[in-house]
Amino acid sequence: MLMSILVAQTREFLFNGEITLENYLAYVMRPDSTRYDLVFGIGVNPYNAFYDMKAIKLLFNNECRNTLAGKWFQEYILSLDGRYDSSDDEEEFCECSREIGQIISTHNGHYQVLLAVHNNTDCLHVHFIVNTIDYSTGKRLRSSYDNLYELKEKINSILRMHEYTEIKHYSAQ
Repeated sequence: MLMSILVAQTREFLFNGEITLENYLAYVMRPDSTRYDLVFGIGVNPYNAFYDMKAIKLLFNNECRNTLAGKWFQEYILSLDGRYDSSDDEEEFCECSREIGQIISTHNGHYQVLLAVHNNTDCLHVHFIVNTIDYSTGKRLRSSYDNLYELKEKINSILRMHEYTEIKHYSAQ
């Protein structure tokens, strides 16, 4: 059975988080991968996302809580299975991705999210870039297997409503 795939990852920083976030946002929004109308922001202006995300980090940065250190962003990539053609399904997948972005932004906190649907491959996929600082409390995003499992369940409910295949659940062995 064909399944959609969700990848959650953080990247090792070559320079520092600030440079990496700025470059990665530019990477996911590059014109050869997406279009202007396939990029959205939740809690951020999509074309000012770096500065909006950095402002939250600076707002909550102090001696007790160094929000400028460590991971600057979490990335989720959702790929549909190969049955969905990039050219035929963009609009529906965009709507589905925006709903998923809303779920991600409020999963265990309040986070800024930039999402970009990529239509440059045979398989539609979307990148979600999540600020790791909660904009209402200043607390850092915490990831765990249980947390990711809950998020997958919420995303699967959206995928089912849009009649896309669900994300497979992998068990640790």
